Amino acid sequence: MISHVVCFKMKPFAQGRQKRDNLITLKEKLENLKVVIPQVKALQVGFNERGGEYDAVAVMIFDCKADLDAYDNNPDHIAIKKYIGEVCFNMEIIDYSF
Repeated sequence: MISHVVCFKMKPFAQGRQKRDNLITLKEKLENLKVVIPQVKALQVGFNERGGEYDAVAVMIFDCKADLDAYDNNPDHIAIKKYIGEVCFNMEIIDYSF
């Protein structure tokens, strides 16, 4: 199994919307990936309640590296990456096997 963890640092204002609105949209878009990409076995998206550098995190579980690769190249995921590039300052990605 592989866990794919992504932390998001949002812009305060992007696409004519405040950070909170973009966070909600990001969460909805990411959660929809579980519906449209069968390789995603589990998915959680949450907002940082402690403060700090990052505003949100997504945690996804895949059976194997090939499934993570399929997810990474899926057109639905690629479309979200474009949105992320427009509303985020930075993101950190950690993939680990367990």
